[in-house]
Amino acid sequence: MHISMAFGNPYNDIYNFSLVNEWVKKISDIGVSVVVLSDTVGVGERNVIHELFDLVINEFPEIEFGAHLHSRPDNWYEKVEAAYDSGCRRFDGALKGFGGCPMSGLDLVGNISTENLIHFMEEKGEKTNIKADVLKEVMKATNSFYPLS
Repeated sequence: MHISMAFGNPYNDIYNFSLVNEWVKKISDIGVSVVVLSDTVGVGERNVIHELFDLVINEFPEIEFGAHLHSRPDNWYEKVEAAYDSGCRRFDGALKGFGGCPMSGLDLVGNISTENLIHFMEEKGEKTNIKADVLKEVMKATNSFYPLS
């Protein structure tokens, strides 16, 4: 289950770590064992991402936490690293970073690319079980639809 705008929102709605923690508790109480904290509008900052994952991972050790982060191409690494350094090992990605939230109002904010996540995990010594030859073919196929790179 995803919690959208877990790291803040641009709409001046009430936001704080306690509110996120309350929702994680409610979700946990109904038996959900995987919770993905999402930054669907790309406003999450490194320190907030780090602190929130640290809080919920320690508070709810029975839950597997994941990250669904949106970013600009120049700040994805710091966001992923903040979650990773706090113990998160489950990350959502999209090939070439396609998608995002058109309502964020922020240029170039989108999903973090699967390719970047794979390289990050390999850099950290994590096993990804990604077959490089298959990924290469999939990337070629996406080029026929979206020739960006």
